[in-house]
Amino acid sequence: SSELAAISGTQTFTGVKSFSGTFSVSAASAQLGTSTASASYGIGAGATASGNSKTVNIGTDGLSGSTTVLNLGSSIAGAAGAMVINSPSVSFANSVASVAMPEANLSAKYLGLGGASADTNNRLSVNSALVLFNSVGNNIETVLNKNASTDDASLTFKTGFSPRALVGLLGNDDWSVKVSETGAIYTTALSVAANSGAMTLAKPLILGGQSADPVAPPEGTVWHNATTGQLKAQLGGKSRPLDRQETCNFVVPPVGEYIQTTTGCGASTSTLAGAANRIDLFPFIPGRDFDFDRLAVNVTTAVASALAKIVIYSTDEMGRPDALLLETGTLDLSATGSRTVDATFSLRQGRCYWFGLRHSSTATVSIWQAYATPDINGGTAPSISARKVLRRLVTFGSAAPATWGFVSAEITSTNASAIWLRRV
Repeated sequence: SSELAAISGTQTFTGVKSFSGTFSVSAASAQLGTSTASASYGIGAGATASGNSKTVNIGTDGLSGSTTVLNLGSSIAGAAGAMVINSPSVSFANSVASVAMPEANLSAKYLGLGGASADTNNRLSVNSALVLFNSVGNNIETVLNKNASTDDASLTFKTGFSPRALVGLLGNDDWSVKVSETGAIYTTALSVAANSGAMTLAKPLILGGQSADPVAPPEGTVWHNATTGQLKAQLGGKSRPLDRQETCNFVVPPVGEYIQTTTGCGASTSTLAGAANRIDLFPFIPGRDFDFDRLAVNVTTAVASALAKIVIYSTDEMGRPDALLLETGTLDLSATGSRTVDATFSLRQGRCYWFGLRHSSTATVSIWQAYATPDINGGTAPSISARKVLRRLVTFGSAAPATWGFVSAEITSTNASAIWLRRV
């Protein structure tokens, strides 16, 4: 059948109609596809031959100042619909200023913003000077989730796309920071244990010097006062130095000269005869770090075949002698004067060491004055004399005890043996 198109006026076409030439509708309102039943309508739906291209323009001729609105799909509540775009590439022209989807759930495999190109590794890629994540409620959370504890969940900071720092859960569930100079070899700067919250620093902590103590710092604050040269902390509501402050000057002499094992207060030495198998220990706290390579005692009355050894013990948390640090070879006390033995050791400022002289016989040696060494506390009753040494009998031919084991009954009021240390 055929149907004649009117030159003017309203006309309804039924059945399939094809227009082979230019088809224009100039009326202010026109409808194409008004069926209320299931229907399918095509615009530019004809098969395009290979090598040809097809352009379908919808609402493209609006002049400056005009407004073009494209409505796709029903706006009636409850009406369903879908829009399928089969083209492999969809572009928005530069004139598109915004795309609003206030209630939409957008799903995409790759997303590039600000001219960035996303790929299989960087599925979200952003070129931007700033990136803002703003909470719409009271809280905000950004999640980096990994599948297993041994995997990484990290933020990577790069220079020229070469990694320089990693922050996050790196190969375990502890939070850590790793840095790299090359992007290939990493050093762990700090880590925080997941099970305890304990923080470990891989390198020494450097505190910037303060010109003065902070005003009313919180309890537990630690700082470096560069003006006074002190490391301080706020403890018990007071500012307290953490480094040992000297009550008496401690001079470290030039290399090759001797240091006395005293508090820095004393006069001329006295003397004391030895006894076979006797050890006398006394505490010594160096006022500076120093190393020594030789120890010496002074013999005032020699005894044939008399020998001695010098021992050094560490100090436990109660200030008592603990583990053996050094036992020298033998010193020959069969002649008077300075008697030496070589042994290399390092002493640290403010740390207490227990020095002792072991006797094989009865040679007499110099001893420090009572006020030149610290007092030793202990005993079940007050003592009216200062006690200066711990005295014990140990067979001279056997090794000194590996651990001293403090016994109050060994506290003795005898003065400490005079021992000198040659600085190296």
